[in-house]
Amino acid sequence: MPEINPEEFAIPFFTEQNFTRRKCPNCANYFWSQNPNQTTCGEAPCAPYTFIGSPPTTRRYTVPEMRIQFMDYFADNGHTRIPPYPIVARWRNDVYLVGASIYDFQPYVTEGTMPPPANPLVISQPCIRYTDVELVGPTGGRHMTIFEMGGAHAFNYPTKEVYWKDECVRYHHQLLTEVLGVPSESVSYKEHFWSGGGNAGPDLETITGGLEIGTLVFMQYRVQGDQLIQLPIRTVDTGYGIERWSWLSQGSPSGFHAVHGPVLQHVMELGKISVDESIIGAFTKASSIHGWTSINKNRESYIQTVSEQTGVSPDALRPMFSSLEAAYAITDHTKAATFLLADGVVPSNVGEGYLARLIIRRAGRFARQLGIFADFPSIVEAQIKLWGGDFRTLREMRSEIIEGLENEMKKYNETISRGLEVVARLSKDLASKGVRNVSTDQLVQLYDSQGLPPEIVKEAAERSGVVVEIPDNFLTLVAESHSRPAKSDEEGPSDADIEAKLANFPATRAIYYDDPYKTRFKSKVVGRIAENALVLDQTAFYPQGGGQLADHGELKFADQKVTVVDVQKYGDRIVHYLAQPIDPSVYDVEGEIDWQRRQNLMRHHTGTHVLIGAARRVLGEHVWQAGAQKEVESSRLDITHYQQITPKEREKIERLANQTILRDLPVRINWMAREKAEAKYGYRLYQGGAVPGSKIRVVRIMGWDTEACGGTHVKRTGELGVFRIEKIDRLQDGIERIIFSAGIPALKRISEENEELTTTAQLLKTTPDQVPKSTGALIAERDALLKELEKHSAKTLEAHIRQLQKNAKILGPIKLVVSKGPKRKGIDPVDIANRLKESDKNMVAVIVELSPDRVQIVAAAGEVAVSAGINASEIVSGAAKAVGGGGGGRQFFASGGGPLKEKAEDALRIIEETIQRQLSALTAKEVA
Repeated sequence: MPEINPEEFAIPFFTEQNFTRRKCPNCANYFWSQNPNQTTCGEAPCAPYTFIGSPPTTRRYTVPEMRIQFMDYFADNGHTRIPPYPIVARWRNDVYLVGASIYDFQPYVTEGTMPPPANPLVISQPCIRYTDVELVGPTGGRHMTIFEMGGAHAFNYPTKEVYWKDECVRYHHQLLTEVLGVPSESVSYKEHFWSGGGNAGPDLETITGGLEIGTLVFMQYRVQGDQLIQLPIRTVDTGYGIERWSWLSQGSPSGFHAVHGPVLQHVMELGKISVDESIIGAFTKASSIHGWTSINKNRESYIQTVSEQTGVSPDALRPMFSSLEAAYAITDHTKAATFLLADGVVPSNVGEGYLARLIIRRAGRFARQLGIFADFPSIVEAQIKLWGGDFRTLREMRSEIIEGLENEMKKYNETISRGLEVVARLSKDLASKGVRNVSTDQLVQLYDSQGLPPEIVKEAAERSGVVVEIPDNFLTLVAESHSRPAKSDEEGPSDADIEAKLANFPATRAIYYDDPYKTRFKSKVVGRIAENALVLDQTAFYPQGGGQLADHGELKFADQKVTVVDVQKYGDRIVHYLAQPIDPSVYDVEGEIDWQRRQNLMRHHTGTHVLIGAARRVLGEHVWQAGAQKEVESSRLDITHYQQITPKEREKIERLANQTILRDLPVRINWMAREKAEAKYGYRLYQGGAVPGSKIRVVRIMGWDTEACGGTHVKRTGELGVFRIEKIDRLQDGIERIIFSAGIPALKRISEENEELTTTAQLLKTTPDQVPKSTGALIAERDALLKELEKHSAKTLEAHIRQLQKNAKILGPIKLVVSKGPKRKGIDPVDIANRLKESDKNMVAVIVELSPDRVQIVAAAGEVAVSAGINASEIVSGAAKAVGGGGGGRQFFASGGGPLKEKAEDALRIIEETIQRQLSALTAKEVA
């Protein structure tokens, strides 16, 4: 954090009100206070909570009441009310979710690209942060993933000053002390430096009763790598924590009681949780004393402190605290999930879908702990009832919220069932290599690839003797790695050398926007960046971008012509890449685009907009574009959806798209100021992703779909001719990929499929209309043959096991089977060893399997054999070392191996010697 200048906050208000600057001996931060006896900054854990049971305000406020009070106060002081933005930041390409009210205005307003909707303004913005997700619950309400940030924002331009530090602090202090009645001497202002959303600046954290309730940021920098670049606009960015202000006013035993009252009560009743409020308040106060740097260690400190204060034993308090923590997390996380699902987020393994899945499954784990997993929908219904009056989208999207939640619950249960097998296999593999613990990286990989919570991994792995240590901040690490979008591969090339070469060339006029049907044009060469790369003063060639391929065609000059093989845009210059160099003296050229290619691309681009509108009407409002590529012969559209699209849904979508084509709807295109377009059409504009600039190009299929889009389009939907869905794939969980074609490519594909159907009918010696029936008969015949094959394989395996049993050696009290052989399909050495062990309590089975690059060794021992001194772990460990590897397990089962096939005979010898030694040791012990 940059060092704060001592004069940074030497504002008139502090001087007038006798605030003095001091240094906290605990956290070493500087703070301002009127209280001459105050020695610390006043914020927990430097000072404990004092407001619980004793609120410092003159009246209690619910969250809605505090929101109204906050908005009214600033409206009365000249700020214009602005409605909240969506919680998914689809207008930005650098974050997924809104994490602060200023996110609504970054980067376009804060950097001067577009004006703010009002200046100054006030907004109460729902936000979601995963920064401290593990602390949601243990700290009693200080940390929540979802919260409302009250933002009073002023944007100061070089030519217009609205207000800055002094007025900002005065507004805050007046609201807190004169309106809410908090004693002025109990308020502290702690100096800090804030950074978020790409901007930064010094700030004051406002504190009373031990609780930080707001942050007053004076934003004046753009963060660029490790540098702070001065912005032309200085922004007052205040963050009033509406929930914390409400909690402060109520003095509730926890923040969750203040914010989520009826929902929390519902969860506690479902989970049969009954804890005295005095103990709950003591837990919350203890968290303020001990802090939250390492929650697992701090949790025990909370319990010990509460025990000392209440006389209740730590053993009695632990299950109380565990249940409270679970109830708090469920209450918070289901609210976050409700808002995310209402905003059209589909839980998945990518983007905001990943973050939704993370929060739902963490809530699910706690619900399983309390035995209320099946009650999830009723908790979400309670959230909709509590918050739906203030946020009507929750009510409007109720059915889709519940559908999305139930789908994710089902997948979570399937993940747990499947995941136990995955972890068992991993544990066995680790043990075979002599590795005794699962690393943090492996935990993250299991969470990302399999959706397995680390607690489930720990439970399953430790059954196999593999140790799992879960980091305190595991989910925070995971969330941070998925909190920002990766740079899209579909963006145009960004080559610093090319940008430098283009710097002195004039902008290229885009004729393809003026008239997308213009196929020929005259132009002048204004520059070259290579022998075969030209910049023209104007062009009808569309450059690659927005998921649409570049135009191809020809440039003609004199009596010559050369093929244009690629077109790329760098800033406002367009570069044409040619199949071969042209003479440097050529200045005037005539261009002609490949019209059939352009027409196909235009139809497919408009077809994408038609398709997304149809999919949304058939599947639901949660459908958003997750990717697209417009190509010449076919195109693809990736959409978010909870489950696989059914054949019936596919037919409905295709029929609706063709009906839209038959209606011959007009396609209107115009450039609009970003703020006006957003106000008129909402954030569905960014269906295809965020677009830069103060002006955006809006493409409207009248009465059907409106999007910000930079591609080429037909004038009316009727020009698509015909629309055909060729294929639908499950790209990944939560993402459906639709391959489609329109116009000539669609007609061509229909013709090809008719030919294929005719050919298939001829092969089956039937007519096209009888192909399904004939194919069904063939499938039934194949299935019968497969069943016979499975029976034969099972008999072969049984015969193999019987042969091994028959060849077993008698060694004193045990029967020994040692088998060496190549890896065989359908025969699992673990299965064979276990079946031999289960067939006879005296059995010791050691299977040595040779694959091209590895020797696998599995040992299993029955109960009597173990009693006779046999230790499978010792047998495998010694043999695995001989083949250059490692392994282990327990007395009754172990596995391992190594890469040295040529040492397999040595391993067999060691196996025999180890078994003889184990038997001899028991005999010697008995004699003694």
